[in-house]
Amino acid sequence: MKALRTVSLSLALAAQLAAAEPSAAPSAPRAGPGDVLARVGGVPISRAELERMFAAGPPELKSRGQRQYLAELVKFRTLLELGKRKGYDKNPAVKARLAPKVRETLARLVFDEEKAKLPPITPEAARAAYETRKALMVEPESVEASEVACNSRADAESFLDRARKAGGAGGLSAADTSRLKDLGKVYAGMVPANVFYFLKGLPLGTVSEPVETRSGWRLYVVRALHPERQKSFEDVKAALEQELSGGRDEQVLAGLMDMCGKKFPVKVHEARMAEADPLAVVIEVGEARITRQEVLLELERYEKVMREYLTREPGRRMLLDRLAQRECLAQEASSRPSIQEKFGTQLQYSQDKEVVETLLSEECYRHVRIDDAEERKYYQENRRKFGREQVQSSHILFRRKGSDPAKRAAEALRRLSAGEDFHALARELSEDQATKDKGGELGWFGREFLVEPYDRAAFSMSEGQITSRPVESLYGLHLIKVEGLKRAVPFEQVRDAVVKELTQKRRDEAYQKFLEAARREIGVEEHPELLPPDPAPPPDPRAASVQKITITSDGQIRIGQ
Repeated sequence: MKALRTVSLSLALAAQLAAAEPSAAPSAPRAGPGDVLARVGGVPISRAELERMFAAGPPELKSRGQRQYLAELVKFRTLLELGKRKGYDKNPAVKARLAPKVRETLARLVFDEEKAKLPPITPEAARAAYETRKALMVEPESVEASEVACNSRADAESFLDRARKAGGAGGLSAADTSRLKDLGKVYAGMVPANVFYFLKGLPLGTVSEPVETRSGWRLYVVRALHPERQKSFEDVKAALEQELSGGRDEQVLAGLMDMCGKKFPVKVHEARMAEADPLAVVIEVGEARITRQEVLLELERYEKVMREYLTREPGRRMLLDRLAQRECLAQEASSRPSIQEKFGTQLQYSQDKEVVETLLSEECYRHVRIDDAEERKYYQENRRKFGREQVQSSHILFRRKGSDPAKRAAEALRRLSAGEDFHALARELSEDQATKDKGGELGWFGREFLVEPYDRAAFSMSEGQITSRPVESLYGLHLIKVEGLKRAVPFEQVRDAVVKELTQKRRDEAYQKFLEAARREIGVEEHPELLPPDPAPPPDPRAASVQKITITSDGQIRIGQ
């Protein structure tokens, strides 16, 4: 079975949690009904059980809080129970697919045990790594900002008026303050430069002029400015220690293979992969034999791109070496009692996870079908994502508020026709203060990024061409020069990416429907309200990243369509 990307984090992580008590039904709590947080098929999940598993669980899920942890565990146990009722835990194909995972589990346990013998990373080693790379450990400048989502421009202007009367954001009423959404730190480079410098230029604590985005009208408040700063050793100590620890992996593996290779001699017959016989022995490790058929089954666990890489050099040799190493370490695990004690739990985890993945593959994902028309439709709807058409342009702007902009634009065109440099003329004449000093350069933009008349004109021109007449927009008259063009990437060139993304989207939708049906069939009862609220997710600084950025004739920034 080809490895499938799990629809949510739940399957991979909740499976690890379920490994603590994978098969035996947890005993019913005795302290009272308030200690039963959920029931899956009549089997309770107690508060004590959840807290014990939460304390030992992976940090990726723990950071979300106990309610989310409970939800993910319930999902996994629901699917596991359904898989068992349908007999997937006794399916021979499941057991066959489980065999290499058993070897992987054994090999990993040996590796982990050996790595644990190494002394911990010392603060001195981490400090030395910090000093070596100190110049690269810089936090870019940032602003701490909040935004207000408004129903309309009138709503935005009304809010702004109240803020001005209150003397700024700090004087707003409780009702208005509750509308402020924290964006956290917005870093330079994480949003378009125009957006960052717009936020950076706002006086602290004041509410911005209305900004139009693709999602509607917004107001912004900047609470603090942070200049670029050198990260301290304490800032990066934990990450450096983790990185240094990871760097020991090759050292540990080399030592293990040197030791285990003497006990279980390894021979790799790569040329036999070209033979037709599926039972041709490709790898020998001690008394164990791995056939060509087993190698081909191993390949099926990978996604298409990686599978293609592993079928030819140097990927094929890498795969065979990895399989030899795995078998060698798995045989070493069989001789270590300490590992055998841990193996039971790990094996049950692997079995349960295989049951759930097989259930989803056979009864949920296999029904997902996408035809050519759907692929092309999805490509058209998401052209920006899959390689949109772009234009690089410069402009000279003559604002409406000036005297006779048409006459001034005509004179500029005459000078351009006489051979004067476009960028020099922009520095002299343009009334767009944001681009004037750069010779009118706007950089690269995709379609619908700039105001409509400008956008239409720029994409209709050839590279190096200058408009023969002014282009009129609500900001004034533009003379445009196209500096470069990037045509849209054809569908055929990105088809694989389109199919992959659309397939995953359809699988996500199918998974949600399948899970709801499974919950009804198995019978699920949840009481997340008995747990403390989960922490709020960290704000996404990309929330301030929007598309169309223009400046109105009165100096107001307009972002979006």
